[in-house]
This record gives sequence, C-alpha cells and structure tokens, in this order.
Amino acid sequence: MKHVTYAQKSLLMGDDMADALLAYAALLADAGSADSVQVKSLGIDGEEVVATFVLGNGIDLMAETTRSQLPEPDNSATLQYIRDRSEAVNNVETHVPVAATPSDFGDLDDA
Repeated sequence: MKHVTYAQKSLLMGDDMADALLAYAALLADAGSADSVQVKSLGIDGEEVVATFVLGNGIDLMAETTRSQLPEPDNSATLQYIRDRSEAVNNVETHVPVAATPSDFGDLDDA
C-alpha cells in the first residue's frame, strides 16, 4: 500500500494503483492532456472511499510507501482504464484539437 497525496489530502491505495496513477498523470502532462479517474482508496479513518483525481499538467500528485496491513481496495477496473488510456495516449502521433476542422488551420495549400 502507498499513501497518495493530492490536494493536501492523503489516501491509501494499492501499490499498483498508486504507481499507475502517477505514471498516467505524468503521461497526460507530457501530452498536454487531462483526464479524471475514480479510485477506491482508504481514508484517514480506514474507511473505503472513492476519490476522483483530476490529472493533467501542473497538478501535484505524489505517493509514498507505507507499512499498512489493511487490505487493498479493488481497483482492477480503474487500473485497466488507465492502462488502456495510457496506451492510446502513447499511440497518438499528433495531437489535433477535437473540434478542429481543415478550415481551422487556414488554406494549407498556400504554405
């Protein structure tokens, strides 16, 4: 388990989830993109909570190890989402705004 600190709040989650969350956040920041993910975590009182993380450039996020013996919350669906989205971001060759049309870029033949 790892403590993940976000917006001055610390939550516990499994190592794989914490590592994937940080890697995905770095990937999104590098790509100039953003996303939000919901992660099952343990709050300061040991109760399971669902935390929504907004990930992107300029967002502080960190994880640190812990010796907690509490069972890890099941985040298998979120882990798969992050892995799928990370693969998609890595496979994009160029980033074009979603609303962009050829007319948004002017007459490319004049270049």
